[in-house]
Amino acid sequence: MELDRRSLRPTGTARYIVAAFMLVWLAGWAFGEAGALFAIGAILRNSVGRITEQMPDWMSHPATTGAVVFVVLFLTLWLVFWTLGGITAFVQLLRSLWGEDVIALAPDGFELIRRAGPFRRRDAFDRGSIRRIRLRPHDKAIVIDAGKRSRTITFGTSDERQAAADWLTRSLMLPDEAAMAASAAPPASWKAVEDANATRLRKGSVIRTELIVRRGELTFRRTILFFPSERVFRNARLEITHDTSSENDNVYRLVVSGGEARKTLDVQLLDSSRVVDLGYWLAARTGFPFAPNQH
Repeated sequence: MELDRRSLRPTGTARYIVAAFMLVWLAGWAFGEAGALFAIGAILRNSVGRITEQMPDWMSHPATTGAVVFVVLFLTLWLVFWTLGGITAFVQLLRSLWGEDVIALAPDGFELIRRAGPFRRRDAFDRGSIRRIRLRPHDKAIVIDAGKRSRTITFGTSDERQAAADWLTRSLMLPDEAAMAASAAPPASWKAVEDANATRLRKGSVIRTELIVRRGELTFRRTILFFPSERVFRNARLEITHDTSSENDNVYRLVVSGGEARKTLDVQLLDSSRVVDLGYWLAARTGFPFAPNQH
């Protein structure tokens, strides 16, 4: 039984630029697809003795049977990946012009229905697996953290996404920021060691990073081989920063800052869920302010 739903659609003129690029790319894709299919068909016809005068010489007179097999296998493998790329581009074109993301509440959670023209894909989220609904700082996209996976919704305006995230959080009765911080656990990439008056998070071997956590204090220690460096932060704050790599991938960093001093505690590519988890965990134990949904 469906209880309620919200619909978000693509906005802005940038989607038309994306659509135009996809149309040009798909025209080239169709030419490449047809060429590969013709080449495979020509070689296969030649292999059973049905040679046509219109075929190029390299197709009509392969040097050996092994060469024929190699060329056919190569073209077939290339064609598979080329076809998948074309399908992806076509779906992106439909999403840009006739896309829609629907969030539909259900008794045990909600469904995310992604539409690309006439095509639909459903993704169900169980209420017990949802850790939080948040807005990504740099573009205000909705991020759904559930279990070990995250899903992102970028359709709609910033205000529409904020309203949808608030509505979904209220409808599912998810915990507030304070409750999430209190229940947070450090990511699996860190090893936690409890001391008498502090908790130590460690990772790495040759380059080892250690965070020594006490109430009101965070010590950042890094050891390269046998040479350690250390900085202590008190009355500091935690924040998530975002930039892009040379490959244009999203890079998210958890940064602690106090006065003029700043240190990057953890870095994550593509998604920010791990650094957000670490930020909540550190905020709960140090008392440092942390607002992952703000710049």
